[in-house]
Amino acid sequence: MPGAPFRIAFVLLLALSAPARAGERSDRTMVIVHSAALTSAAESWSAYRVSDGWTVVRIPIDAGAAPEAIRTRIRACLRRARSNEPASSDAPHETAILLLGDADAIPPFPFEQPDPRLVTPGTEASFISDHPYRLADDRDEVPDWSLGRVPARSNDEAESVLAKVRQYEQEAPPGAWRARLAFVAGEGRFGAADQLLETLFRAMVETMLPPSSDLSMIYASPASSYCPPPSQLEDAVVSRLGEDNLLFVYLGHGSPHALDRLRIGRAAFPILGRGAVARLDTPRAGLPIAFLGCCSTGWFDEPSGKPCLAESMLLTPGGPAAVIAGSRPTHPYGTAVLQKNLTRILLEVQPPTVGELDRLIDAAMLHRSAADLVLDGAAAPVAAAMHWPVGLSGLRLMHVRMYNLLGDPAMRIAYPRARVTELSIRDGVLRGVVHGIDEGTARVTVETRRDDCVRPDALEAVLGADDPELERKARSNFETMADRTLAVTSAAVRNGAFEARLPRPMPERAAIVRVVIESTGPPAARREAIGGLRLPAPGTGRDRREPTRPLTQ
Repeated sequence: MPGAPFRIAFVLLLALSAPARAGERSDRTMVIVHSAALTSAAESWSAYRVSDGWTVVRIPIDAGAAPEAIRTRIRACLRRARSNEPASSDAPHETAILLLGDADAIPPFPFEQPDPRLVTPGTEASFISDHPYRLADDRDEVPDWSLGRVPARSNDEAESVLAKVRQYEQEAPPGAWRARLAFVAGEGRFGAADQLLETLFRAMVETMLPPSSDLSMIYASPASSYCPPPSQLEDAVVSRLGEDNLLFVYLGHGSPHALDRLRIGRAAFPILGRGAVARLDTPRAGLPIAFLGCCSTGWFDEPSGKPCLAESMLLTPGGPAAVIAGSRPTHPYGTAVLQKNLTRILLEVQPPTVGELDRLIDAAMLHRSAADLVLDGAAAPVAAAMHWPVGLSGLRLMHVRMYNLLGDPAMRIAYPRARVTELSIRDGVLRGVVHGIDEGTARVTVETRRDDCVRPDALEAVLGADDPELERKARSNFETMADRTLAVTSAAVRNGAFEARLPRPMPERAAIVRVVIESTGPPAARREAIGGLRLPAPGTGRDRREPTRPLTQ
């Protein structure tokens, strides 16, 4: 029960591994908390991270451990690690905590849910969180360490996730996918809050995403041109998950074992369920990081032990490499702010690991930026009109706690490995300098805005959900909206520079120029660089010159 005292039934044991390399001191410490039953997998994980340059400390626990006792041991362990550093060392120390085990083995912290609208009927008014494990002290709620959970119930499950992480880090292929984002949205049905979410999404697509990023969209609404044929909706979403993407984002409604359904009359078409996720059973390296911006898909403490959707995605060989999901019903405001921070920090700050990405997202939730003030200005009237029982600051903290990372927090994110700089257009020629690639090929595309397409005149109006030609029109519109490329050209990269002649005049709907560069050489040694420019509005008569905002590792 929430608030009930926890009993400490045992003394935790510490098992310290060897340092990263004999005679060297690592500035990265990883703590692996694991059940005794997963000792074999914990040893494998420890050995892999030691080979990657981490100092690893293992904390094996027995059944019945209270979360407060586990947290006390984590804090003591990390204080000891910092005290062993040279006094003259002022280099930043990277810390990651891996909870290796499900909620029965490593219990999360319970929190009371103050908003009765966010309580699932028939359940307790509470939610669970791993957030307190990453706090160095009780002074504030800003996370000090990165943390993730691999909710494995057996050594085989844990070893399977470790194999997935290894393949992602060591074998991820080169290519444009390292700057590609896949967005899927369901119908809001939030009432007045719907407009807030839709406004945020439109602004994010055109203003928050740098021109170097590619984007695909699915919107499960029959009125949208981004809606595939309803009968093929789940297949389309599984296909997106099966593509190589840097990030997969879902926004909408959800439940512990599935995303929402598209409702048309008496028919209901699933967006994604656990059964469909199971089809992603082929291991591969170009996996996305997934954010499920919806209710309950991260409900990883079900008494039955049945995996939630986020767990199923992580434990499936071809599913996402890591998943951020809410453990109970979420609020559209908190989800919107968190998704905004995720996109900005991933593409602009580019933290090296998924755990650091998650930590920075939540730190940003607790420190309002100028953009947050604008968003809060739009949210405040909605909150007042709908009588939200929790204020905006309270909702931010609630969602810092409720959204948990499932995955290895030390997993390195597969950004592009080289970068494009000094990108400019002058006299119809795109010029750029590439750092990290001496020789290669540049593929240049001229594209429309992300909410536009090459042939908008080919879009067919859908006459509501009852349109007898909905399937045909949706198929045609979905394919039409996917085509945003107006022109393609290529150029050789020599001595780290390239020049590519663009069409003259530019196509009428041209808004973005993107360049994807791949180095020459054997596939295993190839690297990529990705850059882009937004073109000036038609009629300005200017060429565009500005530093690109590259994605780079």
